[in-house]
Amino acid sequence: MMSPAKLQKVIDNLREEIGEALISCDVWMAQDGFSIASYESMPKAVAFFNRVADNLMTSLEKSEVDLPDIGEYFYVKLADDKGFIVVLMDAYRVSLFFDLTKVQLGFIFNVMLPNFLENLEEVLIEV
Repeated sequence: MMSPAKLQKVIDNLREEIGEALISCDVWMAQDGFSIASYESMPKAVAFFNRVADNLMTSLEKSEVDLPDIGEYFYVKLADDKGFIVVLMDAYRVSLFFDLTKVQLGFIFNVMLPNFLENLEEVLIEV
């Protein structure tokens, strides 16, 4: 069974790694959209991100365009130098909302995200 304390530790480690660049992080169950661990939780954003993920996956599946399914995550660059990543992990989803003036995208995608996903998988897959 997944340990909420260990999951929170993964989020705390992420916060330490990217510091003030992290605005918010939530881990939630895909089926209901309720956050189970977070840093500066944004419940309305979680509900929105959950719906966006569902709609994006459904749209890709139903489209006549020959595109592969979404992989582990998708990224959206927002105005005001903000961005978010939604991670898709079977029954769980994760949102990472960050300030791009305080962290480089290269660091996010090449260092932070792979480390975070590895640590997250270890906690979420525990039996």
